[in-house]
Amino acid sequence: MGIASHRGAVLGGVLLLALVATAGGCQTVSRAGAQRSAALEPLRGPQGERKPGERPVFPDRELAARGYETLWDFYLGEPITGAWILDRGLYLYTADAHLWAVDLADGRVTWKWDVPGGLSYAPGSYTYREGGLNQPPELVVVAKDVLWVIDRNVGDPMWSLRLPFAASCPPVVSESHIYVGSWDGRIYAISKEDRRVTWSYRTGGAITARPAVAERTREALLVGSEDGVVYGLSLYADERKWSVPTLGAITAGLLNHKTYCYVASRDMNLYRIRIEDGLVDWRYAAGAVLTQSPVAFGRKTVLQVTGDHDLLSLDPTPAARRKPLRWSAPDVSRFIAKTRSGVLAEATDGTLVLLADDTGERRWDSGLQTGADVTAVNPYSPKSRVKDEARIGSTVVLGYRDGWVVALREKRAAY
Repeated sequence: MGIASHRGAVLGGVLLLALVATAGGCQTVSRAGAQRSAALEPLRGPQGERKPGERPVFPDRELAARGYETLWDFYLGEPITGAWILDRGLYLYTADAHLWAVDLADGRVTWKWDVPGGLSYAPGSYTYREGGLNQPPELVVVAKDVLWVIDRNVGDPMWSLRLPFAASCPPVVSESHIYVGSWDGRIYAISKEDRRVTWSYRTGGAITARPAVAERTREALLVGSEDGVVYGLSLYADERKWSVPTLGAITAGLLNHKTYCYVASRDMNLYRIRIEDGLVDWRYAAGAVLTQSPVAFGRKTVLQVTGDHDLLSLDPTPAARRKPLRWSAPDVSRFIAKTRSGVLAEATDGTLVLLADDTGERRWDSGLQTGADVTAVNPYSPKSRVKDEARIGSTVVLGYRDGWVVALREKRAAY
């Protein structure tokens, strides 16, 4: 069926579902809430209901008609509750509080780490520049009130810090610091060298949106607060470079793309802010509350899902100022991946749909039924100039609450 199939030992027992918020804001991880009711729901797969542990099989003909194939699959044996593609790697989190690193190309598990106390938010990741500090790439995790820095190559903790504040959002990382927001309205900077909080900056509201770090184009820490203000801060001190007010709370993660910061506000506007000086270079009135992070590809494509479940394709360049909306696709819950043929999204009925790049029309006669409980968002394009990014662009990773993980690869452009 697939290119590769890996079957591991059964590591977990009770099938409980933990919910992961993937709207691009807080991205909290919870093992309570809807677990009992979710455990009673029948397991599903590409072909409807299935038994626990039964492989979710995608018919080759159905995938081929859509230009896809099964890249790999394996049975982890633990309920998959979170999946993230970070720095070209795949990270899975389970209800047993285990964090797994998986090679996205072949499905090989490279390491497993038992998260003390359980994962609180989506992890952060950092890769040092060539010719810079001779340090291994890092995965940064907040587990309850402890910050952990993990060697991404081998999965070993390098150091940890008990946080003197309550974390409220996922961590972000620069070469010198780790930044974590708090419910007290402050963004805290933890020095990697000193391994302690060296400074903080107070905003007017809780910080539940993932901040962003601009380091390789313009240096700035970009913070959105529930006070409705976007802050451009120094990476090294509690110094504000600029601030931009909006008319609504900011709960969606900020996007640093090229020399701009894209901010989705609950005031129904998507903002493009110049990182250098805080100038609002462009703004689009979406007509609905925005709670998901935008996604950008190249200079001319910004994708934004609205609270009305419309996926907007926008062109923020000066040439399109009079008509920035390229298209709007209804009944979409979130973006999944950019493909050679268009935009892959999750529809409100839970199926995957392919939208045409130029019109937003659905390419497939019907959505692809997956039955997955977790689907990782892929931020990479198969048309990227970076070879490693292009290689994994358009790959779709599906996680199931009985422990199965399936990766689908775009075999060819379907249109």
